Amino acid sequence: MILFRVDGNETIGLGHMMRCLSVADALKKHGTEVMFVTADDKCAALLDRRGYPHITLNTDFSEMDGETDRLLELIAGYHPKAVLVDSYFVTESYLRRVKSAARLIYMDDLAAFAYPADVLINYNIFADPEAYQQLYSDKTCPSMLLGTAYTPLRAEFSTVLPHAQPDTAYRVLVSTGGADSLHIALQLVRYLSEHADTFCSYRFTLIVGASNQDIEAIRSIADELPFVSIASDVQNMSEVMLQHDMAISAAGSTLYELCACAIPTVTYILADNQAPAAKVFDDKGIMINVGDVRTLPRFIETTLQTVLSLSVNKEKRTRMCEASRQVTDGKGADRLASAVLRLSD
Repeated sequence: MILFRVDGNETIGLGHMMRCLSVADALKKHGTEVMFVTADDKCAALLDRRGYPHITLNTDFSEMDGETDRLLELIAGYHPKAVLVDSYFVTESYLRRVKSAARLIYMDDLAAFAYPADVLINYNIFADPEAYQQLYSDKTCPSMLLGTAYTPLRAEFSTVLPHAQPDTAYRVLVSTGGADSLHIALQLVRYLSEHADTFCSYRFTLIVGASNQDIEAIRSIADELPFVSIASDVQNMSEVMLQHDMAISAAGSTLYELCACAIPTVTYILADNQAPAAKVFDDKGIMINVGDVRTLPRFIETTLQTVLSLSVNKEKRTRMCEASRQVTDGKGADRLASAVLRLSD
């Protein structure tokens, strides 16, 4: 058994949970039993739907040291082959205690400190082996699984067939994350309503996550706009992505899904941890980063004007498609599962 300690809710979004579910799906194909442990029950329905057993600790997801005794009891009871922890709220003492009870795998984005783990995963495009070597210069270095070859996408992204770019791109997908705590989708649909004459020849699809608190307001506005549609509870994301010519997306794990589908994307930063990926994607010409929502004046206007400009630039979109195909082949979850099982023996 591999035990996953991960959370997802309206505050931190669903990115951590979704990437762990992709790894869990791949482990399941290998015949490995999986169990999820969460601080609260915010993802209980999702885990039930995906068919995974789960235990709720009834603790504060942001104060992980307070849950350690309970987690250690579960480890002692279930004897997992390894515990995979995915949270920004871990402390060194938390990880050391978990590692003392089971083989520890940590999924990282931040390189915040020298995590006392047996296996370290960072699948991001900005993962830097030299930075980790420096971080662990005077400490025991874990086995490392770094780079986009290990990006854990759902199995559907391993078989996609990207389409050629049209002369003008009119079909635009908008993904603002599961929680959208900064109300980007609502702001965007309001702007489209106020400037309908400019955008009426386009077709916008807004993916609205289950945790989005603005869904009713968004639907109310979108219902009055024939060129805007809402998609929620999407089960076939790759198929939906491939129905579009371009995308707008926060700089989270969705960017890797868009790369697998070779969709030219305008991305933006919602939180500090998203900045490194957004910068590298932009520097490499894979995507266009318009900046940080929290500091960029007229963010929605800037983003949509960028979309308008890109929509008529087939040459640039084609280059972006070609660059994105080099990022991931969609098979990272299988590679990660195989490596995790090998390194957990």
